[in-house]
Amino acid sequence: MRRILPPLALALIALVVLWKVTAAGGDAGAVPDARPATEARDLEVALASPRIEGPAAGTEPLASVEAARARVETPPPAATESPDPQQAALRGRFLTPDGAPAVGAAVSLHGWQSNPERVAEFGLPAEWSDPETTTDAEGRFELDFVPPGAYQFALGVHLDGFAPAGWRWSSLPPGDDRDLGTVTLEAGGSIRVSIERPDGSSAGDDWRVHGSNDGPRFGDREAARRSGEYDPRTQTWLITDLPGGAAEVAAYSEIANWIEQPGVVVRAGETVDCTLVYDGPDNASRIVVVVFTGPIHPVRPGSENVMLEGGALEERLRCEHTFGSQSHDFPDLEPGLYTVVIDDPRFERWERRGVRPGERVDAHLTGSCAIVVDVVDRETGAPVDDWSLDIRCEDVNFWPREFALVTKGGEPPADGRLGSLVPMSYTLALEAPGYPPMQLPVDDLAAGEERPVQFLLSKGGAVVGTVRSAAGDGLPGVPVELYRAEVTSPRVDWWSLWGHDHLERHRLGTTTTDDQGGFRLPTAQGGPLLLRAVGGVGLHGLVEFEHEAATESDPIEVEVPSGVHLTGRLLAPTGADFDGFVAWVGPVALMPDMDPAMLDPDIDAILVAEVDAQGRFDVGDFGVGDLDVLILNKDGGQILDRRVVPVAAAGEVMFEFDLRSRWPAVVDIEVRIGGEPAPRAQVYFESLDEQRPSSSPRVDLDGDGRDTVEIAAGRYRVVVNGRFDPFWVWRSQATFEFEPLGRSQVRIDVPAWRHTLAVVERDGGAPAVDTPLAVLRQEETGRVYRWSLTTDSEGGLDLLIPEGPLWLAKADADPVPKVGADLVGLTRVDWIASGPSPAVVEAP
Repeated sequence: MRRILPPLALALIALVVLWKVTAAGGDAGAVPDARPATEARDLEVALASPRIEGPAAGTEPLASVEAARARVETPPPAATESPDPQQAALRGRFLTPDGAPAVGAAVSLHGWQSNPERVAEFGLPAEWSDPETTTDAEGRFELDFVPPGAYQFALGVHLDGFAPAGWRWSSLPPGDDRDLGTVTLEAGGSIRVSIERPDGSSAGDDWRVHGSNDGPRFGDREAARRSGEYDPRTQTWLITDLPGGAAEVAAYSEIANWIEQPGVVVRAGETVDCTLVYDGPDNASRIVVVVFTGPIHPVRPGSENVMLEGGALEERLRCEHTFGSQSHDFPDLEPGLYTVVIDDPRFERWERRGVRPGERVDAHLTGSCAIVVDVVDRETGAPVDDWSLDIRCEDVNFWPREFALVTKGGEPPADGRLGSLVPMSYTLALEAPGYPPMQLPVDDLAAGEERPVQFLLSKGGAVVGTVRSAAGDGLPGVPVELYRAEVTSPRVDWWSLWGHDHLERHRLGTTTTDDQGGFRLPTAQGGPLLLRAVGGVGLHGLVEFEHEAATESDPIEVEVPSGVHLTGRLLAPTGADFDGFVAWVGPVALMPDMDPAMLDPDIDAILVAEVDAQGRFDVGDFGVGDLDVLILNKDGGQILDRRVVPVAAAGEVMFEFDLRSRWPAVVDIEVRIGGEPAPRAQVYFESLDEQRPSSSPRVDLDGDGRDTVEIAAGRYRVVVNGRFDPFWVWRSQATFEFEPLGRSQVRIDVPAWRHTLAVVERDGGAPAVDTPLAVLRQEETGRVYRWSLTTDSEGGLDLLIPEGPLWLAKADADPVPKVGADLVGLTRVDWIASGPSPAVVEAP
């Protein structure tokens, strides 16, 4: 059974998936702009989503209804005990679609550095070598290795003729023993790619071509990405071993950047053709400047600061064409030698002479500001030579905004100078072994400024005290946080995700109270400070005080008010099982004002409680006030109930949630499009019941257009998102009723047809070859979808879409039609079973 993810989770996954791993055969150099690069090496086999045939230990467990579909396998051999407690292990078994072992599949684990925070915490390893192996005669593999704490990992498996399988983890803990279970590889298909100019001529061979599967990603699994191999005889690239379903084809050139075509349908065992059209400037007569900055890499010069001199130019030419935030384009240049100049006061002036049209220039800029850090022991006056330093950008709207200037274990500069900064305000966070951490502000660092900063460290400074209840008892295990007092100015949001950055800027340290409620927070900081003791959500005590640096404070008493503890009970049909059910609970006053399907348990205002085998859960503590409670099903994706529990006073609160009429049913779903299976289509179940929580489960179908899911009982319509040639949405007219604890079969055949619409020129009626068009479709909700398509070499538009009307407009139509009234006057075509009507239309 696949996980049913709420829209926010899917949106986050989509954003994460934008971090695409570089494919095999790619250039090791940086790829700018449209695709944020990771440090993953070329790894053909790293990213895929094959069908799971059994549960994977160490990942999220699959629901029981899918287990009924899983193939019974011989259990893997028992894990051998590692001689090194830090050593981790990955193992698994792979089969081909006919159930035979996938013998000789290449398995490799690539590790590379993670985010700056993990690098600062763990440091980079002295050495790392990516472990590799091949599957044995039973299709099994095992990799043993010691995972660096600062690394993220991608595991890839590939066997010729089959789509690659891949997993990705943000970290792997030392000693982790992870079994991926038994996975059936999917048979692969191929795409033959040509890249042409609008007139049909070749766009050259200096492209790196990739195909990425557009299918579902769930758990630790990743979608497939493969690179194409160029054949100079045919001037085409062949991408092999992609899984069936919709894929995106993309090509990258160092000068031309990216061109893409989504919705290329791959079929196992077949080769489909795809033509990418490059309609940009002539690469031979342009100069592209790609800018790199650091350590504050999100800050880059504007296009007005990037200029070109010399050659056939009579005066300096400022850049007027950019793609992305890094690449600056000077097209249509006459032959000659030019000079690239970047003159921005935030950076040192940069130039490159002798540049010819047809070249790309990489400009690595140096920031114009610097700080000179002096770290001294306050008591002895002796310099402290071993320290690390992070810098945080303040009052900015970019991310990331924290950077390691000197990493833990790194060597600080002998003169303390840290350069290449840009003008803005910063907070410096310094750590030195044996001393408490210390923060200092650097306000309004100016262009060209070099500012001295001194850290006076003390081993003796500390804030001590006790956290007590309203009754005066010491409270053990309570988180205590120390802040600079200006954290409350002008205001502070203690509980929301949006307040995190502000809190981090002012936080000086954290600890937890001992058995008697006592705490001690070492600090080198002096001045007005604030203590916060967190007793629960919406429940904390605050004390502001003045502290003298390098001293131990007098004992400080922090009182946490009495709170609320909720005990809930779910009422379920006879025979129901509560395994995996959870409750999300938060104070009404703090819960975000958003659709419940958009809530996320990572919000500080929400506590998550597991439901036990008797249908009960306990959660707390909270501040006094009404509580917002959401009950979610086994997959954590559909909200079954949402109630406000009234709370008037501190203490224990009990509440029952009657789910007997809403208890989930098991649904086997199969979708066909125009009579053919719909591999990897996405399906929504749209609730038609009133007074139900707003939650629309969505399902990513497998390679055969099938899946089994659990859905709350009730009445639904099925919405199919085709994700094919192009994107479209279709809603069933039929409705489906699911009974509590029942099992239902849903079979959908979307009335969609594949036809070719002929498009001709207005003058003369010749085929409108390679003509960009906007094709518009109105959904029954009134929303208008816009597809940007290009006719083929014969002036045709080959589409697989549901029946109904569509409209054609110019590709650059302005304004873009958004509602039905905007379609009046455009060319209409009715898409029906017998073909498009009319079959031939003039280009708009």
